[in-house]
Amino acid sequence: MLSADKTYSFYLTVYDYDTIGPEPGYSMLTMPPNRPPRNGTCDVLPRKVQALEEQISIFCDSWVDPDTSDHPLLYYFSVEQCGPDPEWYPLYRGYQSSGLFYLAPKAGCDKANIFLYVEDSLGGKTLAGIK
Repeated sequence: MLSADKTYSFYLTVYDYDTIGPEPGYSMLTMPPNRPPRNGTCDVLPRKVQALEEQISIFCDSWVDPDTSDHPLLYYFSVEQCGPDPEWYPLYRGYQSSGLFYLAPKAGCDKANIFLYVEDSLGGKTLAGIK
């Protein structure tokens, strides 16, 4: 299995036997590791809301893909609700770095954890800390 943090080089040698004697041809491909997005911040306000009555605002800013700026970053916001049997549900997955959202209620649960992920076009993902 290949390690995610190493650079790998692949070499290919082919021979053309149509000439007098085998005539080699060479090619090399070097693949550096894909580094996940970094240098950004995210925040969720307000910290306490009543489910389905008040919206939360999620703001993410200054995230960059250290490998390329040619592709937009993908933002994924999800919720884990408390209780003896925690439930997960997605709030959003898309290219907008902020938005307003309602949280769904869960009987017997008065707490939820919000997880914010930032992902690049090759699947490199960062779990963003909340300010």
